Amino acid sequence: MTAENNTPLLEKGIVLNGKWEILEHIASGGKGEVYRARQLNLEREVAVKIISEELLSSHEGDEEEIQTEMERFRREVLTMAQVRHPNILQVYDQDRAFIKRNDEELPVDYIVMEYIPGPTLRSTMPQEGLRNNEKEIRKWIKDFFFPVLDGVETIHELGIVHRDLKPENILLDEFTPKIVDFGLAGGPRWQQVTRSHHMDGTIPYMPMEQITNMGETDFRGDIYALGKILYEAINGKMGKDTTFPFKTAHLQNPDTPFLKRLDYIIQQATAEDKKKRIPSVKVFRKALLDLLETREKSFRPRIWKKQLFLALTLLIVAGFIGFHILYQHTKTSSPDLSLAPFHHPPAQKLPSKKIENTPPPVDQKISLPLTREGKDGASLYLILEGKLVLPEYFGLEAGKLIKVDSFYLDETEVTNYQYINFLNQVLSKIQVEEDVVKSKEGLIWLLLGEVVKGYEPIVFRNGRFFLKEPSFGSNPVVRVTAYGAEAYARFYGRRIPMELEWIYARGEKNPETQDKEQFKSSWMMDRNEREFERAKTLDSCRIENIITCVDELKPNAYGIRGLDGNVSEWGLRLQNRKKQGKEYVVLGGLNKDSGKEQRLTRGIKRFPWEAFEELGFRCALNIPR
Repeated sequence: MTAENNTPLLEKGIVLNGKWEILEHIASGGKGEVYRARQLNLEREVAVKIISEELLSSHEGDEEEIQTEMERFRREVLTMAQVRHPNILQVYDQDRAFIKRNDEELPVDYIVMEYIPGPTLRSTMPQEGLRNNEKEIRKWIKDFFFPVLDGVETIHELGIVHRDLKPENILLDEFTPKIVDFGLAGGPRWQQVTRSHHMDGTIPYMPMEQITNMGETDFRGDIYALGKILYEAINGKMGKDTTFPFKTAHLQNPDTPFLKRLDYIIQQATAEDKKKRIPSVKVFRKALLDLLETREKSFRPRIWKKQLFLALTLLIVAGFIGFHILYQHTKTSSPDLSLAPFHHPPAQKLPSKKIENTPPPVDQKISLPLTREGKDGASLYLILEGKLVLPEYFGLEAGKLIKVDSFYLDETEVTNYQYINFLNQVLSKIQVEEDVVKSKEGLIWLLLGEVVKGYEPIVFRNGRFFLKEPSFGSNPVVRVTAYGAEAYARFYGRRIPMELEWIYARGEKNPETQDKEQFKSSWMMDRNEREFERAKTLDSCRIENIITCVDELKPNAYGIRGLDGNVSEWGLRLQNRKKQGKEYVVLGGLNKDSGKEQRLTRGIKRFPWEAFEELGFRCALNIPR
């Protein structure tokens, strides 16, 4: 197969050695091709990796290089076969098959491995990095980096050096990292298969010794790559123009004790001189554990001091108030109200002079956390209580002032990846019949199949749900019913937002009651600028003018993304007093034909079993009383 003819070598339906049926081509690279396949006797999905014809033909006439690549392929099998660990991809089989091509039998060497349809570790690392968000950094290290360290430590104990660790070589099985691609693996008991003048690996994650002499790369080479991965998670994605290839990495302006200690650990892990580098995964993990435990050790004393200070303050205030009351009773004249104790208003309430239906001023003291993390990993933002002036599309009720209580709202719509994870956790409670996902009670939750031509985000195979393509994971789940949305929200301890809450969270300007200059305050992004920025991101990630990746949309003043246009969303409307219960309504969305935002209307009433190609949802959370 030449560069001009990049057709995959194996066709759909081919069965290798009577065991592995090829279902589809997944990816091609310079060193192989990967396919999704089915093990016929056990009816399970697997991944099959082969030495590609493109690789062999590209080295035609260089027998030494061809043998080198074949040896690497064999070594990958032997390496993976030795390891049984939850954070290492499992290998099932290795063999050679013969297929017919142009009336000739062509030998194909293959590996059969665990099939992981999810994204890579890269999906957990924001493009701009976690920066100074200490809470998120701690969580990322615990949830993702420690499991990777566990996997690397296991292969090191077996005398194996990976030599190509990077986020793209770490797959995610739901939330479990699995290290893959051992094609460059080496070790002290294996003979070097790379010629000395060759450089193999991925440059941003390679130490200097791997550049000069691949055979000298030992366990500390993997430590360097791990340090670069940790750096990248904090500081942001490294590009081709990275200013320190092969050099020591360091965070930009670490300004807290936590970040300064973390920066020191990263510098130790990525030291240019491998003799000065962190010597083992065990030491690396211990350094990070000590860092994460620092706050736990010092947390209680700080709390104790705060409690003591608070108690003393309350005693002083109580004494003052008691003295004042006694003094007032002893006076014969009428009480002087100017001496009455001052009561601060509740911290979560907005000042009386505020913009209706907009976020609070940035200097306002708020007792509630501004953000919360859902059990599904979603970020929820606090929407403070206030008054909503009903817009003109409410007809006779337009202009009416409605009080909206404080609540939390999901930053984005629920994604395909999140909904798949939910479905796979409740498999015993659902059934799938002809691309319809139902509860055991027969309530329709989700419609599978193509949403639009070429876009089928969720598939159901062998009793589990998968992403058809990893890139679909961050798109909002659509064709989900209100029943399916409520089941998800209920499972994670949340609910579907009310119509008025949803409108209030948009932060819409009411021109009749709000001053134009006041509306354009320092913390509110100008609407025209926001629409311009949003239009640019929509073009980069849109599916048939219907769906945009949730993290591609600009946040509004509350931090909420997608309320001013992506997919329509499920909401609830309380019925009037003469009726009981609630109505399900469809809120917002884009005009899929024009790509422009629709003129807003009231939520459209729909039955809870209905599903549409542009209809998704997000969740809300009550404030504990």
